[in-house]
Amino acid sequence: MGDSAVRCRRYNGMRSTMDDEKRLSADHSAVRLADVAREAGVAITTASRALSNVNRVNRWTRERVLDAADRLGYVTNVAARSLRSGLSRIVLVVTPPWRGFNVLEMALQGIDAELRHAGYSMIVSTLEKDGSADPRMMEIARGGLVDGLLAVTNGPAGSGELEILSARLPSVGLLVDLGSFGVRSVVVSEREGVRQLTAHLIAAGRRRLMFVGGLPGYHTIERRSGFEDAVGAALYPVTTIYLDGDYTAAAGRRAADAFLSMRDRPDGAMFTNDRMAVVFMDSIRKAGVRVPHDVSVTGFDDIELATYCEPPLTTYRQPMDEMGAEAARLLLAEIRGEGAPGVEPIVLTGQIVFRESA
Repeated sequence: MGDSAVRCRRYNGMRSTMDDEKRLSADHSAVRLADVAREAGVAITTASRALSNVNRVNRWTRERVLDAADRLGYVTNVAARSLRSGLSRIVLVVTPPWRGFNVLEMALQGIDAELRHAGYSMIVSTLEKDGSADPRMMEIARGGLVDGLLAVTNGPAGSGELEILSARLPSVGLLVDLGSFGVRSVVVSEREGVRQLTAHLIAAGRRRLMFVGGLPGYHTIERRSGFEDAVGAALYPVTTIYLDGDYTAAAGRRAADAFLSMRDRPDGAMFTNDRMAVVFMDSIRKAGVRVPHDVSVTGFDDIELATYCEPPLTTYRQPMDEMGAEAARLLLAEIRGEGAPGVEPIVLTGQIVFRESA
């Protein structure tokens, strides 16, 4: 009986400890940054800096804040402990507010493979429609939970700022050149790709060309420049028509409606992405227009659908997996303090995929 009583007391003691841990865990979820600051005897802004960047406060203050965060079980205590070594081994990947596109899938796979090889994980978050960052994303970026930022963004239409870069993390841009923000980037030769596609249309005898743009920003600027490069270098006069788009299927239908309403229709069309081009071809084909006999059509990206639409789409393929992996390698070097000086982008080359549409 004595042994049973001892075992019972031990079980009760264990259960009590487990209950205490559950209670403490529940209590920890309510701990806020202000509580950590109060416990450490510092201002909230000082506590935030201590938890987000090891170089922004002195060592003694930082240790006091980290110890307070650990004692209180602050929600970022895992990150706080990791900051003792300077690394959380997590990267934040920020993507544009694009819906229904698969152009980023291969890039994310390339990023993930490279990060995992280096012992890192990634958190993927999406910008708002206006290009701003969700406050929760900003809290992650500024709260010491991630070591670096990989920004896939269309960028501001004109002059402006990228809010997500205000976290002052080691950062790299992907698909867009963020050199004007002091950030090195990995991009593809978009301008040259569209120049080649447009030159292909002109060489095939197309003399009235339609350019369908995308959302205002980096990609449309680069691709329109390539279109105009080819038109300007043509040996024969080429008439141009410009339509606005936003990369969506609806924009492809609008372009088709505009095309069908024209008295003197274009005989060549350059779309800034494949989705618009595929929907455009489907819409005009139903109206009796023959592709490429009546109008040659080209796109950009080489999404999977470009192979299976009717007719298959001539387009420009971006090496997305290679670009993602290169951006991840570049960011890891920045995190280690081994990044190359300067902000000149790394420019990779894509390739034209010739199919039956042009």
